[in-house]
Amino acid sequence: TGSVDAWLFTNHPMASPPAPEGYIWSLGLLYLVWAIAIVVLYFPSRWYADLKARRTDWWLTYL
Repeated sequence: TGSVDAWLFTNHPMASPPAPEGYIWSLGLLYLVWAIAIVVLYFPSRWYADLKARRTDWWLTYL
């Protein structure tokens, strides 16, 4: 199956070794993942905001 890379356990903040190949995302990929997360989270957040605006149930104040 898989194996554990020693880099995961020797990453000290003051002397971090370079990351192995494949552990670093490109900036474009990072922006793409960020944009997808924003789009995916927008719709449930919008639904919940509309729900809280329409209803005044006591339990909605705790969410």
